[in-house]
Amino acid sequence: MPHLNHQTQTDLSQKEHSHDALSKCELSKESESIWILSENGPFSQSLPGFTPRKVQQQMAQAIEQCIKDKGQLAVEAGTGTGKTLAYLIPALVSQKKVIISTGTKNLQDQLFHRDLPLVVKTLDLPLDIALLKGRVNYLCLHRLDQTLAQGMLESRYQASQIQRLKQWSNTTLTGDLAQSSGLAEDSPLISLVTSTADNCLGNACPDYDDCFLMKARKKALDADVLVVNHYLFYADLSLKEEGFGNLLPEADVLIFDESHQLPDIARSFLGERFSSHQLKSLSQDIKVEYLTNVTDCKSLDDLASQLEKQSADWRLIFGVESGKRENWRFWQQKAEIIEMMTSVTELLEELRLTIEPQLGRSPGLDSCYTRSQVLFNLLTKLMNKPAMDQVQWIETFGKSFAISRTPLEIRKELSELMLRHQGSAWVFTSATLSVGDSLDYFLKELSLEAAKSLILESPFDYPNQSLLYMPRGLPEPNQPFATQQAMEQILPLLEMSRGRAFILVTSYRALEITRDLLQEQICHPILVQGEIPKTELLQTFRDTEHAVLIATSSFWEGIDVAGEDLSLVIIDRLPFSSLSDPVLQARGDYLRSKGRDPFKEFQLTDAIISLKQGAGRLIRTETDQGVLVVLDPRLVSRRYGEDFISSLPPFARTRDLERVENFFKALI
Repeated sequence: MPHLNHQTQTDLSQKEHSHDALSKCELSKESESIWILSENGPFSQSLPGFTPRKVQQQMAQAIEQCIKDKGQLAVEAGTGTGKTLAYLIPALVSQKKVIISTGTKNLQDQLFHRDLPLVVKTLDLPLDIALLKGRVNYLCLHRLDQTLAQGMLESRYQASQIQRLKQWSNTTLTGDLAQSSGLAEDSPLISLVTSTADNCLGNACPDYDDCFLMKARKKALDADVLVVNHYLFYADLSLKEEGFGNLLPEADVLIFDESHQLPDIARSFLGERFSSHQLKSLSQDIKVEYLTNVTDCKSLDDLASQLEKQSADWRLIFGVESGKRENWRFWQQKAEIIEMMTSVTELLEELRLTIEPQLGRSPGLDSCYTRSQVLFNLLTKLMNKPAMDQVQWIETFGKSFAISRTPLEIRKELSELMLRHQGSAWVFTSATLSVGDSLDYFLKELSLEAAKSLILESPFDYPNQSLLYMPRGLPEPNQPFATQQAMEQILPLLEMSRGRAFILVTSYRALEITRDLLQEQICHPILVQGEIPKTELLQTFRDTEHAVLIATSSFWEGIDVAGEDLSLVIIDRLPFSSLSDPVLQARGDYLRSKGRDPFKEFQLTDAIISLKQGAGRLIRTETDQGVLVVLDPRLVSRRYGEDFISSLPPFARTRDLERVENFFKALI
């Protein structure tokens, strides 16, 4: 991977003889990144509106040094720092193999399609860049053909969709379903036309040579710069997919954007998960094998039908409600669940023994044999009581369920995983890593105690651009009708702001209460999460004047609405996680058994970081202006309220409604 090209080096040499660039020249001798991001650097000419920012240069220089030292660095970069350029530039000019991991697929696409091409073009770097997503994002030609052959779709609309997908498969180069496949993100067809680690046939697949996923992985291995997401990164790091854990050993620089998400994602990948979808998928694939390859083995079809029925019956035992519960205690009260698990494991073993004499007749049947064994072993393990430092829990959905076993402490495992890659530079960044003025909580969570840390404040003028309003007379959140009473106080605020508001709530119940109240009381257009897909909902908000959007946790981060479209962000209460969550309950019990305080160790800090994320939706550019409202009296009445406030950007603060009114009048 080369350094800056000859022409750029020549330009730098010319600038070194310029009197105006003398101070920049002196900086450039210490840091190539600082010069690139200076007023005389290449971005000042190529990027419209580019303004040198000291905090951006500081971040780039720190990352440049981290790469040279092969060290570990955590950087909190406030909104407006320009952190993307700050980490891309030192990484790309380092002559190293780079992996960039992001929090979302949207950010992946933005990096690959917009930010990386901009840097590569501006610096004229001949780099091979690749994008790699999880397998559920790529069309599987084999499963598409299977679905077409079965012809057992639920509606004519799905039948027409699958035909359009077949046509698209003949023209797409990547098979990435996000690129004009015509399928919605939540389409039920996705599971029918994509593979999983369980049902993928690997090199035994008849379409292996044309496999979009394999092509993407091969390109990823050969790339100088690879963009992945955190889920895929941990799948690779923990070797969850056989033959896939070979990307990281080749990486010299690993950069994690939106890295505040990493601890929760790490827990999910360091644990184990069994789902009814796995049973249903196995039974369906066995039926396909019976119809196409082993028609002389009717018992396989019968056993597959039994498995599908038992999966559905098992879901009914959990009751009609959706949600999470700690299933070890739950099972003690529901003996039929243990009976069902025993019955399913016996059926899986019977399936395996029935398939065994048929091995070799088709790759798909061989795969079903292996999957039956894997699920048998997993269920057998989950029938045993979890260790003290683990929690086993159930999550139920409308027609399905999942059983997970999650570690309560992840530091040891993460430390061991990172030791495998000691020769690499590790960079972690986000706008929300600190609590108060420290990154200690984040560093401890990821076993990064030896890492260097850097906190860079936003260059935005928060005291003049924004206002934090904490209303008086709010009810305590645990009081009856608290949400209703709190939301009544926002009615005048919505009139002052002329809509143009996000209302971020901490529960679906609060969402429903807020929706019902506002539909009766205000004339502004009201948009509600869940009524239309998220991407469409956000675009509708941007396109609709004076709109009010009501949303839950998925809109607290990764949402960017700049300008006058958003001038008011209302948060219903401090975002402490639900005490009914079985994982949080178990973490709390575990820490208390060790003489530690779960409120201080993770409940408070997690809530502070979540509030910072929600508050971060308000000011996105140096010209944005707006008001943040927190409808929770604990922000003022409790001692820990100051911990929240001190972790937020330096908003001007008020408890007087008149000052809010004057603020909005000044915007008109």
